[in-house]
Amino acid sequence: MPDWISHILLGLIIAELLNVKKKSLVVLGSILPDIILKTYTLALLTPVPLNFMFWFFYPLHTIAGVLLFSFLLTLIFQYDAKKTFLLVSIGAVFHILLDMTTKPILYNIQGLLLFPFSWQAYSIGLFYSEQYWIVLLILLGIYLIIKLIGKLHLRNINKSN
Repeated sequence: MPDWISHILLGLIIAELLNVKKKSLVVLGSILPDIILKTYTLALLTPVPLNFMFWFFYPLHTIAGVLLFSFLLTLIFQYDAKKTFLLVSIGAVFHILLDMTTKPILYNIQGLLLFPFSWQAYSIGLFYSEQYWIVLLILLGIYLIIKLIGKLHLRNINKSN
């Protein structure tokens, strides 16, 4: 599974390509599935065994789950609800797609594209989880290229005026 920095970079790339004004909503969506899933670590802070929380929150790390959670998030933002839902959902869906680039080792905990209709996991299987740095470098390069092209385009517009 790629690290959070990779997910944030992917969110920024998507926000730049779509020319989104509220980039933070796409970035929030890009780390939202992991934030939801990591809530099971609250079991470490309580004397009560809460290991079941992983399986309770696990379905929220699916496309259906992040769409539901994105809808619930629209209730706490004062920004336009439809745009909030759309931007957070875009980031979350791309998070899951980025997770699908990893190879499953014992069992695949990402890629449940058809949940709740199917527990079949799908994976592109390009990288192992330990190779997160490859994904990070690729995304960093893409982001820097997009920013460079944007600056060059802005300079050309200013020169023509």
